[in-house]
Amino acid sequence: MMPILYNRHNKCIAAAPDGCAKQSMKTRSASAPRKRPAIARDSTVPLYLQIADRLVRDIDARRYKPGQRIGSEAQLMAQFAVSRVTVRQAIGMLIEQNRLVVKQGKGTFVAGAHVTYHFQGIKGFYDTLVAQGLHPDTDLVKFAEVAVPPRLAGYFGRDVRTIVQLQRKYSVSGQPMALADLYLVVDPERVSRRQAAEHPSYWLLEELMGLKIGRADVRIRVQPAGAATGRLLGVRAGTQTLVMERISFGAGERPLEHATFFIRPEAYEFRLGVMGPLPIGSRISQADHFSSARKNGRRRIRSGSR
Repeated sequence: MMPILYNRHNKCIAAAPDGCAKQSMKTRSASAPRKRPAIARDSTVPLYLQIADRLVRDIDARRYKPGQRIGSEAQLMAQFAVSRVTVRQAIGMLIEQNRLVVKQGKGTFVAGAHVTYHFQGIKGFYDTLVAQGLHPDTDLVKFAEVAVPPRLAGYFGRDVRTIVQLQRKYSVSGQPMALADLYLVVDPERVSRRQAAEHPSYWLLEELMGLKIGRADVRIRVQPAGAATGRLLGVRAGTQTLVMERISFGAGERPLEHATFFIRPEAYEFRLGVMGPLPIGSRISQADHFSSARKNGRRRIRSGSR
């Protein structure tokens, strides 16, 4: 057998025409990673469940990291040799389980940390994250004494001329989750930037200022992110975000805080428990166009039967 020869640049120069090609094939086969076993087609477990389980194991093993794009439908079809319907079933199940998220026009991505906000009692945004086992990183983007914005003048009253504004970004595992825009009725001389960076807003109000929170009103809506908000959240301007607006009241129904949280929707959900029994309507009123269509149908039937 003719030996394989190499020049000083480590390039194959075998005399046999196919010598280098054979050696290249051997090298590639030796270094190629072993393929993991394919899904079991003779199993009683449906194929889409097997695919979903494989993807979950890849996510848990950090083969796919939070925020990373997984293969396209076509790639997964080729990888597992299944139909598009089967792939969509697997992906749909993992989306429902908050393991994957779909970004329109971009693909399917591994979901980051997921938080459920339960409407039970008053609790801060930071405390909600910590209570669910997360360890958020916070970045104090803004700390300043400002004039009360005209849109908030009706909340705080005419006697409040200036207010302390905080902007805080929350990130989990390096991924931005939310941006908080806070306005607090506190003495700016008693609050330092360091205290604002190290403590939640409720701590500043209650522990530092001695102002007790009695209740809070919370509103939720969907709103497109502006350019500045989108930049801090890592999304494009115009991307729909969850917005939680919170007004916290102290003694005598005095507003002490107005907070607006802009939240990436794939990372957060709100949950409200409702106690029964509830009154149930006995009849559903139908829209006028349905009634009109039914009447017109009767007229056509009658006219046709003449």
